[in-house]
Order: sequence, then C-alpha cells, then structure tokens
Amino acid sequence: MAVLQVTSRTGTGHRAKALRRSGLVPMALIRKPDHAITLLQANAREARQTIGRAHGAGMFQIQIEGEDKPRSVIVKQVQQNYITHQLNNVTLMEVSREDVIVTDIPVLHTGVPESVAAGDAILMTPMTSVKVKGKISDIPDQVEVDCSSLEVGGHVTAADLKLPAGIELASPPDMLLISVNIAKEPELEAEPEAEAEPEVIGESAEASEE
Repeated sequence: MAVLQVTSRTGTGHRAKALRRSGLVPMALIRKPDHAITLLQANAREARQTIGRAHGAGMFQIQIEGEDKPRSVIVKQVQQNYITHQLNNVTLMEVSREDVIVTDIPVLHTGVPESVAAGDAILMTPMTSVKVKGKISDIPDQVEVDCSSLEVGGHVTAADLKLPAGIELASPPDMLLISVNIAKEPELEAEPEAEAEPEVIGESAEASEE
C-alpha cells in the first residue's frame, strides 16, 4: 500500500498559500477515535501520485514525521484549482481496514454492441459511478459491465451490477447506468417553396372588361 510522508504544520491562511507556492500541499487529518484534527503538509507532487494510486475506497497510508507507525487514511475532501489542477487542500480521515463506509466507485463498460458498431445506435452512459457500502478492505477499485450483448433499447441499471461478496449497493437500484438508443437520422433540409407570382393590382379587373 502506498505510503505518503507528511509533517506537522501550524500555519493557516496566508501561510497555507506560501506552502503551495513552495510545492507543498496543506492537509488536515481527522484522527480516530475522537475526531480530533491534526494539520499536516506534504509534497504536492507526491500527494497527487499517492492519492491516484489509492485502493478502491481511496485508502492509503501516511507516515507522520516523529511517529513510529503509519496511519491508514482515506480522502474525505480534495480542493483543487480547476484551471491548473493544483492541489489547494486535502482532508484525510483515519480508518481501519475493518471500517464500513459508503463511497463511490467507477462503473466501466467493456465490449461494443453490434448495433453501435454498425452505426445504427449509440451507447449512452448517463451515470459513470455508483455508491456502495462495505468494509474498506473489500471495496473494489471499479466494477465492469459487458455491453457487447445489449440490443437497441437495452439498458443496465445499478441493480444489474455484480458486486463482490460483502459489498452492498447504496445507490437506487433503478438508477440508469448504460443504455443503447437508436441513432437519430440526419434531418433533411426542406426544399424552399416556389415563390408565388406577384399579383398586379387591377390586372384581373382589366382582363374581365376585355
């Protein structure tokens, strides 16, 4: 399991900004069992890599400078700059492998339906993750769905997912994840109507007099 080296910090506000400028990311740890908060800091690049490699529920370990053993944690909240993707702040929660949590896991689809491959239909994925409940150590990194046998009009809901033993679905069972819809035919532009001949005022009256 990935281990992130961290150190304690005391500064907030302007000092936190200075940390970010120096390549560090401010962090906060919610400790067990009293939920006390410890302020930490870590190398921003290493923090991003460690979080990216975290186990399914986002679990990894941190080694606080001066402590004998690492602590197991999950990411509770991440604040980042959506333009530069710089980590602004990370909140961690201390956990054990036996803790039961509710978390989101991604849903990945594999295989291509024949109708989609032929261009007659399109594969829609309105939701790309589901909430599950279980022990942190049992929660998978992701759940896969084979879509190759889906026909036009077919769909996959959260209830159709095959979850590992001990993992319960926490999302609504009828939540739509994947569907195969018929492709819309391109709309043809309507031909312009023939322009009517301009009517000459008085012409019909003259013709009748003749």
